[in-house]
Amino acid sequence: MLITVEYRDDQARARGFLAAVHELRSERLRDGAFHWAVYGDVADPARYVETFLVESWTEHLRQHERVTVCDREVQSRVNTFHTGKGPPVVSHLLARPEHRAVPGPFPGGIPLVSGAEDSLAVAG
Repeated sequence: MLITVEYRDDQARARGFLAAVHELRSERLRDGAFHWAVYGDVADPARYVETFLVESWTEHLRQHERVTVCDREVQSRVNTFHTGKGPPVVSHLLARPEHRAVPGPFPGGIPLVSGAEDSLAVAG
């Protein structure tokens, strides 16, 4: 599962924002993420996207249970840099299972979803 958090930041404070957001790395990894990164948008320099990967939706829900007082302080510090109209935008993206086609009267067959029972797992 890929979680993204989109922030907006005034370029004059970018160095402070990046220092603060990088404090989230150890928190995310400690709480179950196996990859973490932050990206800046070259077409929109005020836009930053934090990303992290976890094994499943269940694991991500467990991350919420593991939040400490210190974690909340770090997130609050990061959010003070956010200049968007609302809170940072959070997205939860599930890896889509492989699609296969079975023979049928349609050109190319009928698409079937393979592994639907594992649709909450990260594709490997």
